[in-house]
Amino acid sequence: MNTSPQRIAPDYKPSARVFELAEECGIQSDFVKKQIPEFIFYFQEKGTRRAGWDRTCWSWIKRSWEWKEEKRKKATRTHPQSNKEWIAPVIKVAKSRPKLKDLLRIANGG
Repeated sequence: MNTSPQRIAPDYKPSARVFELAEECGIQSDFVKKQIPEFIFYFQEKGTRRAGWDRTCWSWIKRSWEWKEEKRKKATRTHPQSNKEWIAPVIKVAKSRPKLKDLLRIANGG
């Protein structure tokens, strides 16, 4: 086995161990497979050399999954702008204050 640092091969394929780690962490193999072309492209462009690429690949996969999950969580959090429940208390306060009541009437086209 060659342990001198090498550039990533254009046809690099992660070992079975990368897929096993992904499975153990709840990351689907399809997600792993979709990350490989971008991973290869990135490290080819950088010209990085490694003695082995699986550890770097695993870090890339894990980080990509974490970013994806964080993005998904942010998208599913309840935001006042996307939740109509916030409007009733605002209307109640607006109706109790004359200037806000006028603004509310104007905003509703009245």
